[in-house]
Amino acid sequence: MLGDWSWRIPVVIQAFPAAIIFCTVWLLPESPRWQIANGQLEKARSFLVKYHGNGNEDSAIVNLQMEEIERETSYDKELANNRWWDYRPLFSTTDRCFRIYLLILVSVFNKFVGGAVISYYLPTILDNIGIKSPDNQLLINALNVVFSSVASVFGCFYVDKFGRRNLYLWGALLTGLCYIPMNIIAALADGHVATGTGYAFVAFIYLYGIFFSFCWMPLQTLYPAEILPNDIRAQGFALQELMNGLASFINTYATPIALERIGWKTYTIFLIFHFIYLGMMWWSIVETKGRSLEELEEIFADPHPVNKSLEKHKVVLATVQGAKVDIDP
Repeated sequence: MLGDWSWRIPVVIQAFPAAIIFCTVWLLPESPRWQIANGQLEKARSFLVKYHGNGNEDSAIVNLQMEEIERETSYDKELANNRWWDYRPLFSTTDRCFRIYLLILVSVFNKFVGGAVISYYLPTILDNIGIKSPDNQLLINALNVVFSSVASVFGCFYVDKFGRRNLYLWGALLTGLCYIPMNIIAALADGHVATGTGYAFVAFIYLYGIFFSFCWMPLQTLYPAEILPNDIRAQGFALQELMNGLASFINTYATPIALERIGWKTYTIFLIFHFIYLGMMWWSIVETKGRSLEELEEIFADPHPVNKSLEKHKVVLATVQGAKVDIDP
């Protein structure tokens, strides 16, 4: 496509979802934590009764959550830091330092496992393995976006089924396994590859995108929101965006130089990073599935938060004839 519309159409397409969000975000209810923090206790209770108590005003779960949120909100107010420019609270305690490490681990380190290379430099990669037709490259790129987008949508429905930790670990393992044949094919190709082998390489690119999108994309904003406590969440997300920008800067400017100078060895570097990343996540990722922010405070305060998060937990819901009834969530 020639002329200004070659760039205007992509901008318009990307602006469309943003316009939908802008028009509908006003319909979203305030969170019960915000309502409690601002003295709107009845609204908070009504919200919890509707969504957590199945309409039961006397729900034990609602009573427990109201008590936990009120206690935690009161504690947060005592520690409140109203200076937006002050980032010291992010590192004020050992458990908060660990949270920031997790934030960087899941939002920055995954930029260095090859996904960004495929996204930004797929035409260059295809050139390197001998697929040089612009039409074929455009089609391959378009299909990769479609497959990855569909996988992301499906992944959203399975986050609570599989858990955050499992998705992170399996995502690192499966994408790493995809990089092994990609690395081998690129090493053997040297710019000339049989058609069948070239499209096998493309198939592994698609698989990489599917695994990455299914396992990691739904967690990119969900997990940071879960591991950051309320009083440092704004600064935490700001730090995340800063680190993301730096990581993207490195990827954008270093990757083409690497592809030009060392060729297929670039994939070897990313392959090594994959399994380093997998090991780091195995030792570090805290499972947040099914946990309230108040429960996560207890988990992160534990000397071994990963092990603590994997313990089965019970919630006391009621007392029947003097005996406590425990139900696993």
